[in-house]
Amino acid sequence: MKPSLSYIFHKVAAVHDRTRIEDENAWKFDFEWLAIASVDTVAKNGFLYFIDPQSGAQVAPEGDVRFACVVVQDASEQFAGIPRIVLPNGTEMSKVFDYVLAEIERFRQWDEAINEILLGETSLEDVLDATFALVPRPMYIADTYWRMVACADDGMNEMSSYWLHEIRHGCLPLDAIERLNETGEYRRVLEANKAHLVHTESFNLDYVAKTVKFRGRPIAFLFIINTWGDLGPCEVEIAEKLGKLLGPVLGGRREGALKEDFSEAGLASVLESVNPSAKQLASALATATGWKMDGDFRLAAVRTFERERSSPLVRMRIESLLGSGLDSCVVAGEDTTFCLYHKSDRDYEKLLTHLEECAKDIGRNVVLSERFSDFSVAPLYYRQFRVLLDEEGFDACEQPRVVMYKSMMAHMLAKWCRRKMPRMYSVDVLADYDAMHGTDYVRTLYMYLARERNTVATAAALYMHRNSVHTRIERICELIEDDLDDADTRLCLLLALNDRVHTS
Repeated sequence: MKPSLSYIFHKVAAVHDRTRIEDENAWKFDFEWLAIASVDTVAKNGFLYFIDPQSGAQVAPEGDVRFACVVVQDASEQFAGIPRIVLPNGTEMSKVFDYVLAEIERFRQWDEAINEILLGETSLEDVLDATFALVPRPMYIADTYWRMVACADDGMNEMSSYWLHEIRHGCLPLDAIERLNETGEYRRVLEANKAHLVHTESFNLDYVAKTVKFRGRPIAFLFIINTWGDLGPCEVEIAEKLGKLLGPVLGGRREGALKEDFSEAGLASVLESVNPSAKQLASALATATGWKMDGDFRLAAVRTFERERSSPLVRMRIESLLGSGLDSCVVAGEDTTFCLYHKSDRDYEKLLTHLEECAKDIGRNVVLSERFSDFSVAPLYYRQFRVLLDEEGFDACEQPRVVMYKSMMAHMLAKWCRRKMPRMYSVDVLADYDAMHGTDYVRTLYMYLARERNTVATAAALYMHRNSVHTRIERICELIEDDLDDADTRLCLLLALNDRVHTS
């Protein structure tokens, strides 16, 4: 990469007042070499010449060459038509040259470091660490849902609750997402062709934003936080150049080494893989959350549809809803958004209430796992989720709710065994009787067995008096002549009844 003349202009203007840049092509000029002009200098392509009129220095162009120069005010007109930085009269050109040379050396060291990193099997953290040496401000790279996947300067969490939320939960807080949508800020950043300084309406600090694209498609974002209010065109140019470098590298290696840097491919890929090792799980958990393998965990999951995967703000909102206000980490799989909760049983009722509100807001069921204390079993719970989420009609519900896997176990087992288990004659008898007499004995017996033969709980579920339930059960026992005290009989009845209830 080559620094631009505008980059040097802004660096010089920061230390020399009344500096300006002239010529319509000056802003687009990139140079490769620096030189102090002498009395007989012949201009060459790609040079930036420093011309001190007191020494009698001149630059004579030969043929069609493109160069630029740094001159003082009185000598500016001599170089009309040439891109140039114009300094106030009396400026010591040698000191300006030394200053610019030092800035160019910093730029080139950064350029060499970035190229070496991107060509090697290294991480995005290394990219940001190298850039932080040139632009010492908090910065991070995010995926298309603005989830932080690499950052420089973790001390930012002492200044910004948003930054801290990103680190702890893996997503932006809900209020920030709502404002990004309401103000149109997300759309403006996404659609901007070049890096720019965003005067934010959604956060407490302005930032430089660059949408990283590959073949015209956004694949990531680069943000530099304007902590001290002094970021300007130089930092914007660095973000622009870095974003252009990251595009083909990330886009071309999303299936390779750097894929691990994207949150969609970290913890999610390990949980979705077949028989991940304890080492893989421990590494993914530590990277995503900093938690240890032993703890108090629960998993919640919700299906994400194609329309949401193609609308980042909608999916960002779902992720933030699941994780906000709790000790959690939101992880996005290919078609599932799930949230890992830590220390979940300290306030289990709060977690349930939170997820019930999420289900209503999102408009579909949320699956919640049992508590587990060893994270090595997390893939088993994830596979249980997949069974429920892939169930036909699971999300087609008028009143979305929190679904525990155990509450669906009988239904799922009945479905799996449907072609292998013989039908129970007793259930056929009850179904025929219901059809002939308009009774509801199949549903009554199912609710009775599902509630451990508790007549009070069954009556509440059926909106009946418990004496009516007792009478019905007596009549049912007369019709089927099965021993409800036998555990095996109850299990077979429950599975067969479940099949009838959920397919009728």
